[in-house]
Amino acid sequence: MKRDIDGANSFTKFTRITLSFIKPVIITTILLRVIWIFNSADLIYIMTGGGPRNSSATLATYIIQKAFTEMNFGQASAIGVIFLFLLSIYTVVYFYFSKFQQAGNF
Repeated sequence: MKRDIDGANSFTKFTRITLSFIKPVIITTILLRVIWIFNSADLIYIMTGGGPRNSSATLATYIIQKAFTEMNFGQASAIGVIFLFLLSIYTVVYFYFSKFQQAGNF
């Protein structure tokens, strides 16, 4: 096993150097991917329409159903605001537990 940097093997170099440099990108990518998955109502609604007995219904498909099937735009927008609030709480908690730090002061 070859040791290049102060006795570090390849696994230690990856975890301590490479992973620490790409950590902000990984954190941001995971956060955005989770938010996009929560908002992927179009594919679910087009393919299943909520499924048999709402088995594949999500909060986002429920908003579409309220707004465009039942024509209840007020309730759909209220649910959308609650949805935004939940995703905002998720973002703050995710950044807190991932110990996210911005890179440098420019």
